[in-house]
Amino acid sequence: MKYKPWLLTLNASFQSLMYCIFEVIGFYIGKKEYRRELFECSDGGEISLQWLIHPEDKLSGKTAGLDSRRPLMLFLPGLSGDHRNLYCTSMANAAIEQGYDFVIMNYRGMDGVPLRTPLVHNAANTNDCRDVVDYLYKEHCCRQDGTQFRQLFGVGLSLGATLIANYCAKAGENCPLTACTGIGCFFKSSIAFEHMSTNMGGIYDYVLGKGLAMGMVP
Repeated sequence: MKYKPWLLTLNASFQSLMYCIFEVIGFYIGKKEYRRELFECSDGGEISLQWLIHPEDKLSGKTAGLDSRRPLMLFLPGLSGDHRNLYCTSMANAAIEQGYDFVIMNYRGMDGVPLRTPLVHNAANTNDCRDVVDYLYKEHCCRQDGTQFRQLFGVGLSLGATLIANYCAKAGENCPLTACTGIGCFFKSSIAFEHMSTNMGGIYDYVLGKGLAMGMVP
């Protein structure tokens, strides 16, 4: 089947504009319920994990992410994203439909969690991703004797795609993820950054930077 773009999204700029409009609408009509967990990284930094409250768990009164045998999906958002973004909501819907539990890893300084170290997130440093994957695998996917009882999958978008790919490359055969995928992963950062800073008068660079500054807690 040949892909045909929607008439109002014929290029990347129109797509970005329509996304912003739909995100505002979706924020009010498509809210998801999450359980927030604060996670301490190996170097003393702190981030938050947002566990989607599965409809079945809500009815039964179970705590999101606990006492479940459903496969677990870890999602890494883009540069300035967190669990409130439209693409996180869309991925959460898809995870529920396919029978997954769903948890979002928010980056340092995001989701209202203040920075405890001078380090902020970037796609080259995979330590936080490694810490979270190891934690999820050992505490939520394995029994006390170390045997695995459910699968763990990784999905990243944009910056998150690069991050999950770098993590898997570094982990190699020791990677506990059953599988992972990257959506909108840039392959050469220098070209991507130059495009954002020069295209459309640098509006992408400004909006992303402004969103990152507004979302980050010093």
